[in-house]
Amino acid sequence: MNRYCRIISCISIAILTVILLSTGAVLCYSRYHYRTGIIYLKTGQPEESYDSLKRSLGVFNWLKRFGYPLGRDLFRVRSALGEALYSCGKKQQSVDGYIAKLREGSMHLHDAYAYDQRNYRTVYWLAKTEAVLEAIWNTQKHDNRSNPFDGQYYFEEALTLLPTGFSARYNLIIYLYHKGEMAVLAEQVQKLVRYSPAAFKHVVNKPFFTNDTREKAIDGLVMAYENRVQPRTALVYLSQMAGEEGDYEKAASYYGEAVSYSIWLNSSNTFYHLGMLQLNASNFEAGNKAFAEALRRSSDFDGSLQRIYQLYKKQNKFDEFIEFTSFVEKELYWTKHLEVSK
Repeated sequence: MNRYCRIISCISIAILTVILLSTGAVLCYSRYHYRTGIIYLKTGQPEESYDSLKRSLGVFNWLKRFGYPLGRDLFRVRSALGEALYSCGKKQQSVDGYIAKLREGSMHLHDAYAYDQRNYRTVYWLAKTEAVLEAIWNTQKHDNRSNPFDGQYYFEEALTLLPTGFSARYNLIIYLYHKGEMAVLAEQVQKLVRYSPAAFKHVVNKPFFTNDTREKAIDGLVMAYENRVQPRTALVYLSQMAGEEGDYEKAASYYGEAVSYSIWLNSSNTFYHLGMLQLNASNFEAGNKAFAEALRRSSDFDGSLQRIYQLYKKQNKFDEFIEFTSFVEKELYWTKHLEVSK
């Protein structure tokens, strides 16, 4: 009897081992297709990504029937499927095909969101998908039914999770522009450049960059500087804005302070630009120092000097240029003969 029990026990252990090994192999197989799908997604191949991710999802769903805890795996696959389908939709030849891909992607993203509402990437792609479906819905007739899609809600959810998220905030700005909500848009532009002054280049000169938006952008850049968030970049853009408004004194002041940050970025061109701003503001002494530094750093002294001369010539400030050359002689021990022609 004991021998019989031992045989049954050994057989049971063997069967359990086979099951566990088989399950492990199936999990590896499914995760392999997930990783392959992610690689395709990152390399701009959404259709191939979709195929791999669907294989992975099918296996996970099969394993789920046996009670395996696969919530996190399913979350990752569904989130990636939503992203892949968004890109697949753009390649469709018909509006119906586009909508079908977006709706399928929305379904997967909503399932992923239900599992984890604090994942920025998932919420961001859900916002993008909802925003497009919302816009399409508004172009179609639906017998006065309310729009079931709400891109703004999910963009704001994403920004609650990551206030510095550039992609979510910039796409929210575009979304608000198409909805005509310019006051809210201007506030978002302020926050965008406040958190990342480098993002200013993505909004300046855009159709939504009105005078009100411009003022909010300036406020955001000032806030960024005060909080030492990319201070050099913030000051450079503040200088640019002041220069465009004709306030050369302020433009020179901002740029002069900018060069004191991240000094390893300074070059001959940096000080040439500073000198030009000082010249425009009639700050000749400060301009002399900036231009002299530009010459000192230049690998082409004569060429740089010619560029500087052209600035003075354009403003008919020949006497000031002569004073500058005297300053250079003292500062850089430059004694080369110079012929100045008016």
